[in-house]
Amino acid sequence: MIEKHVSMGISSIVVHAGFTIDMLDKLRNSKRIMGMVSKGGSFTSAWMLQNSRDNPFLSNFDEICKALSGKNVVLSLGNT
Repeated sequence: MIEKHVSMGISSIVVHAGFTIDMLDKLRNSKRIMGMVSKGGSFTSAWMLQNSRDNPFLSNFDEICKALSGKNVVLSLGNT
């Protein structure tokens, strides 16, 4: 999908690649004051938990960088 968006001419993309499913399990049992405040991070974590799979942006990060390489697209690493 990222390659499709790049071919359509997007100028920037945000990926939430900074967490794993193991980190989510630890966060769920922590005493955080607030939950996730990032919409993209929330969507990514919900997908991970529902599918019992690790972060697709993290596991495919090299491929994402390759798809964006030389395409004049800004890559932003979203925080969660």
